Amino acid sequence: MINLMYLIFIAMLALNMSKEVLAAFGLMNEKFEASNVKATESNNAFLASLETKASEDAAKYSALYTDGRKIKQLSQEYFSYLENLKKEMTKDVEDTKDYTVMDKADYLDQKFFQGDNLAPDGKKFMKWINDYRTQVIAIIGEDYPEVKDQVEVRFKTGDANGKVERRDGVKVDWINYHYEGFPLIASLAKLTSLQSDIKATEEAALKAMLQGELTSQVSLTNFETQLFSEKSAFYSGEKFSGSIVLGKTDRSAKPVKAELTLDGRKLTEGKDYELKEGGVDLKIGAGSAGDHEIAGILFYMQDGVETEVPV
Repeated sequence: MINLMYLIFIAMLALNMSKEVLAAFGLMNEKFEASNVKATESNNAFLASLETKASEDAAKYSALYTDGRKIKQLSQEYFSYLENLKKEMTKDVEDTKDYTVMDKADYLDQKFFQGDNLAPDGKKFMKWINDYRTQVIAIIGEDYPEVKDQVEVRFKTGDANGKVERRDGVKVDWINYHYEGFPLIASLAKLTSLQSDIKATEEAALKAMLQGELTSQVSLTNFETQLFSEKSAFYSGEKFSGSIVLGKTDRSAKPVKAELTLDGRKLTEGKDYELKEGGVDLKIGAGSAGDHEIAGILFYMQDGVETEVPV
């Protein structure tokens, strides 16, 4: 009798522990869900910023924006597939917040597996994750090795044969290892975790594209030496006073307009000057001997705002 009571007591402890574990998976799923909402808002704002820069400076940002949109679309399609799968999994659950009742493994076991083989939906699931990995890597290419490595790790589906080794040393298919025989809430949390990886990949790719361009802009290959002097003319025997400075060149930043004057006379675009990538070409005569003053403002677009640069 004592032994029987002891066994019942152990069984009750195991049951309570199982409920606690199920609840823990549920709370984990909630955290992933909340994080994904914030990540979506952040990534949308990031892509919108890249779009603005592309509209201002197509030479630098147009191709990056196009690639960013491709990754955004791939991510959204894969995210939506997983979201629909999650809805199917919980459609018969009365209270989706009562995680202690989500202990059955029937749904995905029947949907993904057919005996020792994969069911059509199991093959579809594997195709989605493999296609997403290869397509994103194809877009980012070799330009962003850190992002590429992250994508390969996040969406890795086992070894070259799609196998994962269990603790007992037996190799099984990746999908069996992760989704066969698990409680519903555990599989749900894993799918939400995959969605979180999608959002993280999207963010990493967009950041790498923008930061890579900014790094290129501040590279010393985009600088040249420039000579500045206190005045434009010096007499024989007079000491030259000037300096050589390092200046950044930006051949893709073309002014949207200019307001220039020469000795107070307004200059006309097309006749006296032309706007070009990186600045303005002047076409004015040398005039009479003496000092002459060119003044005015160049106007550039920066983050959607017209910015004035004094001459």
